[in-house]
Amino acid sequence: MAPGAGGKIIVIGGGLVGVCTAYYLSKMGRQVTLLEQRGIASGASGRNGGMIMKIDGRDTDPSEIIKRWPYVRENDRLLNGLVEEFDDDFGIMRRGSLDIAFTDGEVDLLRRLTKMQRQETGDDEIQYLDGRDLRELSPLIDKKCLGARYRPSDGCLFPFRLVNAMCRKAAEMGAEILSWTKGEEILFSNGRVTGVRTPGEIIDTEAVVVAANAWSSCLVPEIPIVPLRSLAVLTEPVPPVPVMTFEAELKGKIIYGCTQTERGNILVGGPPEKPAARDSQFDEGVSLEEMRVNSSIIPELFPQLRNVNIIRTWAGTMGATPDGLPCVGAVGKYDGLYMAAGYSNGMSWGVVTGKLLAERIVEKESSIPLNTLDPNRFEKMVFNWPETYDYTILADYLGRAG
Repeated sequence: MAPGAGGKIIVIGGGLVGVCTAYYLSKMGRQVTLLEQRGIASGASGRNGGMIMKIDGRDTDPSEIIKRWPYVRENDRLLNGLVEEFDDDFGIMRRGSLDIAFTDGEVDLLRRLTKMQRQETGDDEIQYLDGRDLRELSPLIDKKCLGARYRPSDGCLFPFRLVNAMCRKAAEMGAEILSWTKGEEILFSNGRVTGVRTPGEIIDTEAVVVAANAWSSCLVPEIPIVPLRSLAVLTEPVPPVPVMTFEAELKGKIIYGCTQTERGNILVGGPPEKPAARDSQFDEGVSLEEMRVNSSIIPELFPQLRNVNIIRTWAGTMGATPDGLPCVGAVGKYDGLYMAAGYSNGMSWGVVTGKLLAERIVEKESSIPLNTLDPNRFEKMVFNWPETYDYTILADYLGRAG
């Protein structure tokens, strides 16, 4: 039986991409079992700031921006539709996003990127703000911030609300959700998927979607997805302040943060204490020094908040690919094996790629072609990944640091 003909499909991974894929497959009438080795949204989907930025990073090649644009634009449209469909706003706050410049060189770069994005994608919303306009928009930002790329409709959401809402809807439509059930091995016979081995049983299936992001390489090692550890700190609740979702390079490190939460907390993220080997990128512990370094981002950017207390810190592991794009589609050498993994910013991609992959499996074609994200695009390529790395080193390696 062909994977689109009505048999069971197993989705491995209980983060945003996995539950979205399960939701859309269930909505299309397919029998779905979702496996998650821990709890729903316990990996990267529950350890990020929920940033929804239609274009992040500093790609200087127009073709790279063009590759991303159709997916992130449609993801934004789908999110707005889900708010109405689910009668839940998922904590979405569209207060805008900033890509901040600290040097004259960055000012020139961001001016060029803004112009390029408007010309190449038709993105007439993106704009450049000089330092004065930036502080009129957000008076808390320090004067050493010289300007920023700005998009008013970007922002952030509360990841747990979105992921769990999608999971509940998938279950209501018949999906079987098995948390604390690890997909240990995908089984094949004559080049076809036949099942998945878990700690307690073998589950027969005709198709598998690997949506475990950084952990996906454990199941499909031939697709080059590497783990990437990042950190976050959360402040105590404070009165409403004009803080927006942001990204920047500060003291040689890429940092980011989300707007203020509904409860008044501010989340800021950044790199670990030092670059680490690949196996260490899965470490979810946080050292005291790492907490101190990431906490220092707040007074650097927002001096008036220097006395705000940090109440929580954590680490999470994202996925990275050689070109910075996720891998979404059929894994070529196997019949019935699909992948949706390799996301460094899943909140801006997860809904649309879950939907498009479900269309690809059931209907054989997706409403937006997935050719750009084909997992097989790296076939026969050899990559010399850095032996130790962090977010900034990988951004340089991928050519996305500007």
